[in-house]
Amino acid sequence: MTDYLTACTAASTSSGDEGPGDPLLDLNGQEEMELPFLTVATVGKGEAARVAVCVLENRCRVERVEGMLAVGIEGCSRVREILDGVVKGYGSKRSGKFA
Repeated sequence: MTDYLTACTAASTSSGDEGPGDPLLDLNGQEEMELPFLTVATVGKGEAARVAVCVLENRCRVERVEGMLAVGIEGCSRVREILDGVVKGYGSKRSGKFA
C-alpha cells in the first residue's frame, strides 16, 4: 500500500443567501438532510495532497463551496494522520512478533 484515500463531509451553516456561513466537518444524517454539503477525498499528505473526489449534490453559493472544501481537505489531512499512526503502530507490533 503506497498511500491512503481519506474522505470527509463538510457543510455550511448559513441559511439563505447570507454570506459564506460557518463550515462544519463530519456531518450526521440530520445535518446532511438540512444543510448543503459536499464530500471530499484526498490522496497524499501536506501540501502534496491531491483532491481525488469532490461530490456536491446540493445547490449553494460559490462562497460556501470554497469554505466547505477548505475544511473538508483539512479534515482529510487529520484523518490521514490518525490512520497513519494506527497503521504504523499495528505494523510495528506485528513486525516484532516475526523478528
